[in-house]
Amino acid sequence: MNQVKDMCRWCGAREGIDPHHLFRRSQEKGIIDDPNNIVKLCRRCHDYATNVKSFEVLLQTYFFLKPTDQITLESIAEVMQKGEPMAPADVSRYRQYLAGEFFFLSEQIIEVEKQYPKEWEKLRKTVSSDRRADMLFEQSDIGVDYATLKLRMKSVEKMLSALKSILEVYIKEGQNVF
Repeated sequence: MNQVKDMCRWCGAREGIDPHHLFRRSQEKGIIDDPNNIVKLCRRCHDYATNVKSFEVLLQTYFFLKPTDQITLESIAEVMQKGEPMAPADVSRYRQYLAGEFFFLSEQIIEVEKQYPKEWEKLRKTVSSDRRADMLFEQSDIGVDYATLKLRMKSVEKMLSALKSILEVYIKEGQNVF
């Protein structure tokens, strides 16, 4: 397993890391002990992977079928920052990964937003103004998680847009439009 120690391989969190079997014994008997069948996930991602079938399938596809060619937001950003030409197939793979990441982040943001009213009401009882309660929420663990998720979502949106532009250029070049 070529993984960073104590880091969630999906979201990058560094706390509460658990091993997750990509395929359960009941799914694939021959690979249960394969080191590539285990990926480190934070508790949030682990719970999500265990309970949401579409996310479990996404993890299986992403980590097990391509163990030596793993994509992360950071690796995509690094490639894009270099400004070197990318193969259209790579651009498509990056867009596919980012679409999955967008879905996953959206689900996490929804979960945090469900907690907001209860948490805000609790904070509001301790202060004299709504604005002060807003500020305390922003500083709380939930508020920081929310802001982090929103920023990560914005990064994904920007990368998707940039990769779409790159693909459009490739298409126009293929049609000799330029």
